Amino acid sequence: SNLMGQTLQSILFFFGGLVMSFVISWRLSMLAFTTMLPIIHLTSKYAVFSQRLNREIFTFIGMANSIAQEAMANIRTVRAFSCEDHELRMYRQETKEALNRGIRDACANAGTIFLSNLIDYGASTLILLYGGLLVMSPDKEKSISIGMLYAYLRFWDMIQTSYQSLQGVMNSFTKAAGAAQRVLSLMDSLPDIDPNS
Repeated sequence: SNLMGQTLQSILFFFGGLVMSFVISWRLSMLAFTTMLPIIHLTSKYAVFSQRLNREIFTFIGMANSIAQEAMANIRTVRAFSCEDHELRMYRQETKEALNRGIRDACANAGTIFLSNLIDYGASTLILLYGGLLVMSPDKEKSISIGMLYAYLRFWDMIQTSYQSLQGVMNSFTKAAGAAQRVLSLMDSLPDIDPNS
């Protein structure tokens, strides 16, 4: 329920900030929202990539657990044939593959966050520059006050904060979807021995 409340709050803050930003200055809003599409595109590409990697991670962890369970269930046979090193090597290979996928996912996540923050800071810089020009503009139709520029920056910050919160929620759902796909694929798989015979 906490995740649901956080998601609902972020959605309300996002759209509330969006509306108030347009009310204060539609010119600044059009400039600022040109940076939103690259961030959304980047996040959606990462979500698809991360979902595939998380599915592979859970597959390798499941195979490692299967190897460990089989070795422990047949420990006498493993010890009798001195296969401890072989079983350990197979277990480590599966966990290493899961670790490699996890590292790739973490690097991709770090790259996505870095690029998103870079675009955010670039947008904030553009807003300050263009907002400063609007404040100093002699044309009364275009100009805004310093207070309006500050209010716009606060609403822009509210939009960015809520969007980043929604990104975090989406990352949690992506990881959960990868795990769910693994569980569902295991439920759909047929056993080696026919249960009806």
